[in-house]
Amino acid sequence: MGSRKENDRPVLPGEAKSDYERFLRVPELLALQKPEADLSHPDELMFQVVHQSMEIWFKVVLQSLSRARAHLEKDEILETHNLVRRSVFIVNFCRESIHVLESMPNQDYHTIRLALGRGSGSESPGFNAILVNAPKLWKPFAAMLERRRLTLDEIFAQPHSHLQEHMLAEAMTDLDQYFHLWRQHHLAMIKRIIGRDVKSLKGYTVHALEDDIKLQFFPELWAVRNRLTVAAGLTGYGESGR
Repeated sequence: MGSRKENDRPVLPGEAKSDYERFLRVPELLALQKPEADLSHPDELMFQVVHQSMEIWFKVVLQSLSRARAHLEKDEILETHNLVRRSVFIVNFCRESIHVLESMPNQDYHTIRLALGRGSGSESPGFNAILVNAPKLWKPFAAMLERRRLTLDEIFAQPHSHLQEHMLAEAMTDLDQYFHLWRQHHLAMIKRIIGRDVKSLKGYTVHALEDDIKLQFFPELWAVRNRLTVAAGLTGYGESGR
């Protein structure tokens, strides 16, 4: 076959010089941050990049959860498991990335915070969409168990006999747990930088937000562990009282 002519290549947005830059739309991507001359503080670039990158990753999580529900409705458990696990990896990555903001001195953060106006992380569209869409995985999961005439108690009591179902349930638990940990780390970072008792730009004290992070996506997956522990007779305390 002959080589492809340059003018046969699809025209992509931007003025990049390489296929890599055109495919990733690098010029457009790097134009999404404030110009250097407009920054309220040099670290505002880092602040924007951390939060913009999380919005992009959350977009992948939302697509993965949508695909996972579609697979689960067709009893494609391994495909569902892989997509849920992908979401867990992304949430963990975001959890770790938030700590780079702790490299800023508090006073520098306050300068950037003033430039934010009345903006708040609670307004993140990706974060709020995950809060709405992650729990939607439960309905097709429960329907799958019903089609297979299984209960949560059975698959957790006999995990090796129901390996795929148990793996998926644990992946969903990981998603629930690590999203909760992401929220805890985010809250801890805010406490460290602005303090626990100072009001946010929305008028809330940080400690007043602590109850908000207790939301569970899949409470049934946590309740079954209580039942298993009770059934195993392990509900009492040891001699040490712990």
